[in-house]
Amino acid sequence: MPAPKASSHPQTCQTRAAVSLLSHPRALAGKEQSGPGFHWDQAEFHVKWKSYSYTHCSWESLNTLKNLGGFKRVTNYCRRAELSEAGRVSLSREELELQDVQRQMEEQLVEQYTQVERIVAERPDASRCLLVKWEGLPYCECTWETEAAVMAAKGGPEARDDFLTRQQRLQEQFKGVDAARSSVISKGGIADMSTQPAFLTGGKLRDYQLEGINWLTRAWIKVGMLRIGAPGGAGVLPDHPGLGG
Repeated sequence: MPAPKASSHPQTCQTRAAVSLLSHPRALAGKEQSGPGFHWDQAEFHVKWKSYSYTHCSWESLNTLKNLGGFKRVTNYCRRAELSEAGRVSLSREELELQDVQRQMEEQLVEQYTQVERIVAERPDASRCLLVKWEGLPYCECTWETEAAVMAAKGGPEARDDFLTRQQRLQEQFKGVDAARSSVISKGGIADMSTQPAFLTGGKLRDYQLEGINWLTRAWIKVGMLRIGAPGGAGVLPDHPGLGG
């Protein structure tokens, strides 16, 4: 999905999730705000475009936005900003600090929305687009982005590597439980463990716990032997209160 350009804007714009950015309009290049109060015609707005990710937010003038669908969102924002600024004169110092902190937190959230959390899928075409789940946003706000755009975003390279690893794992032949058990039986079973296996971490097994694991392993193998007609059986290892098992 290409980024919106000044000469080719999406048909509608939304400011719903970019209010924290819009609360700080910047002066147009080469112009200074003349006199006190708001001069919206001399400012640029940071706009979140509908159906586009936050990485495509752009600064636009009021004249540009007037010609686009969804302009009422901009006028509503201007009205809220004026009311908020007028109300600051009656706030205490603590209330002003709280308001500023909340504004900064909103800006940090918007910055978070530009970070790649996970790549969900890929669309193999000329530009190879990737479906991106953005940090802090639900899956319903995933967007298709070019691979180059994903690699340029924060967290993009790591998410792309994780996605490729998952895809490679899906292509590997899956060995089910029965197939794994048959493979063990064909190799003559498994020798009892005399020491704690390396993959069991977080504590040290007692002697009777290690024996319990060996017993369960032998019972697991015997289930497979029953299926091929050899003597065997299933078993259940109970836990006795006070043994720490």
